[in-house]
Amino acid sequence: MNVYKKDHFIDIAGEVCPFTFVKIKILLDKVERGSTVRVRLSGADSIKNVPASVRSEGHLILSCHPENIGDPYGPHILTIEKQ
Repeated sequence: MNVYKKDHFIDIAGEVCPFTFVKIKILLDKVERGSTVRVRLSGADSIKNVPASVRSEGHLILSCHPENIGDPYGPHILTIEKQ
C-alpha cells in the first residue's frame, strides 16, 4: 500500500451518504498518521454525519466551516488530521 504524508484535498460535494464517508475513509487509509485531509462536502446529512463518522474512527476534526462566509447551507470545508 502506498502511504502519503502531506496535505490532501478531496471534493465530495456531489456525492451522497454513505458514499461520502466511504471515499474519505479510503483516502484516510492511504495517508500517513499526522497528515491533514481537507474535504469539500455539501448537503445537510453529509455536513452532520461525516464529521461524526470521522471522529468515531479516531481522527481529529480540526475545523468544519462554510466555504463561503455567510452561506451556512452551501458547501463546507472539513479539515481532518489523521490519528
